[in-house]
Amino acid sequence: MPFGMRREEIPLCRDRMAGLDAYQDIARTTTSAGNSFLYSKTYLDPDYAATLAQRVAVGQYDNP
Repeated sequence: MPFGMRREEIPLCRDRMAGLDAYQDIARTTTSAGNSFLYSKTYLDPDYAATLAQRVAVGQYDNP
């Protein structure tokens, strides 16, 4: 398990982050396979973040 976090803890942490001012630039994108990814709106355009997430979750397996 990366970072020692259990899968069921991730939504809880994400929801806690959403309520903190320090994380107001964090957004979520979901791929066609249903995978969720978090990204910083400060550094990534939403369309580019979605493209990167799609590539990681789906594209790299279809096009090695």
